[in-house]
Amino acid sequence: MIFCAALIAAMHTPVLAKDTEGKLSVLGGVSFLNAGKAYSLGVYQLNGKGQWGFGGGIEAGRFEENPDGGYYTQSDFSAARLALTYGVTDEIYLAPSLGVIHSTLDRSYFYAGRDHVDHHTHTGVTPGVDFIVESEGWTGSVGVSQLPLVDRSETAFNFKVGWSF
Repeated sequence: MIFCAALIAAMHTPVLAKDTEGKLSVLGGVSFLNAGKAYSLGVYQLNGKGQWGFGGGIEAGRFEENPDGGYYTQSDFSAARLALTYGVTDEIYLAPSLGVIHSTLDRSYFYAGRDHVDHHTHTGVTPGVDFIVESEGWTGSVGVSQLPLVDRSETAFNFKVGWSF
């Protein structure tokens, strides 16, 4: 809730942007990881060539593994990032971001004649960068981010599409 309020306030505060005719872009998409996929939503200010703006995004995913039937692992994560956007041209933008990720890991297995269950959580910092292209309202984004999870670190490649207005 606090993230959403900060993002909305940042979108309406032209602190770094000189151009008052910028666009607001809303993008949704999918992230591909080594062990699965996640879903993402992003909102960005696109203020034109040489101008700065703000943005942010959320991402969530789940891994489920049962490689040999001897154990079951489920890992969930959610991340929120704040971004700065910079207009390389009026259509191409660079958006570095930094945020927080929270992940959980539940593992169940059979050992010494009985069932066991482990539960672990981890909160960490997640950096990322997106390359955004906007043309006549249509917007696309390709990016990469690092996701430090409970039991591993994943690199996510994300693809988003949306609309600017």
